[in-house]
Amino acid sequence: MRIPFTRYSSWAALLGALVLSAGVGYFAWMITVAAEEHALKITSMEQEELEHASALRLHALARETKDARTRLEQLSDSDLVEILDTIESLARDTGIPIGIGQAPSISSTEASPIRVASFIIEAQGTFSQVAQVVALLESLPTPSSLDELQLERQGSVEGGKSAKSWHMVTQMRFFTTADIPAI
Repeated sequence: MRIPFTRYSSWAALLGALVLSAGVGYFAWMITVAAEEHALKITSMEQEELEHASALRLHALARETKDARTRLEQLSDSDLVEILDTIESLARDTGIPIGIGQAPSISSTEASPIRVASFIIEAQGTFSQVAQVVALLESLPTPSSLDELQLERQGSVEGGKSAKSWHMVTQMRFFTTADIPAI
């Protein structure tokens, strides 16, 4: 029994074609895996570059704002005595008596270092004096907020002349990082 050479050669050719197509498939799979790994590396490198750039921007911002943050910290580190001295200096500057009519109410949260001291401030004088007090209260160097302002015109008779005076009542909040004792 002789099998012709062509029959063996066709089986050999078929086996060679199968091995060759398996090899091509394997190399195609390897190229796909390598391309996916390369894409993952590029993505991770881009992510690292973005994180690095973000960190550099944050450090640059911190470095650029260092002086402003220091000034803000110095401004907001006023204690209760400094705040009261500032209000009293307004009285000296305007020449009219300024009174603090209510003890401060202090509020703060544990999450924030900022404390808020609230005062009721009263003044009485001519309209221009009272307006000057209000303008000075609004432009204090201490971080503050003028919450409420009431102006009342009062008339009085002095020596036969009718003098018009104004009474001002305002509620102010002062923001500070200093420890304020509970009253």
